[in-house]
Amino acid sequence: PVEAQSSRQSLDRRRANLIETYLDFQSREEGERDELELAALLGVSRRQLNRIVHDLYGLSYRELLNRSRMDAANYFLANTDMSIAQIAQRLGYQSDTGFYLAYQRFFHTSPGAYREAWPKRT
Repeated sequence: PVEAQSSRQSLDRRRANLIETYLDFQSREEGERDELELAALLGVSRRQLNRIVHDLYGLSYRELLNRSRMDAANYFLANTDMSIAQIAQRLGYQSDTGFYLAYQRFFHTSPGAYREAWPKRT
């Protein structure tokens, strides 16, 4: 039982690391984050992936993806001169309006207001 629990914890850590690495990489690259692709990387079904993500993070894959996108959005807003439309595209949103609304729902402020709160980059 102790060995099985230790083995399970090790597997959970490896899975969490892979999930976080995948989402981080995908949030820095332009395009869609594919749930099926991540499931295939883990060697599990889509349904199993959702169970794993929920067990590890207490979130659905979609919620975890959204949190990852918002973290990346804040990074781009604070550290680049990319336009909001460019950030939206980079994060896989179909439109800058969709990104704007998602950002506002998540943080209760606009991307522009967040950017303005940061010192100007030179």
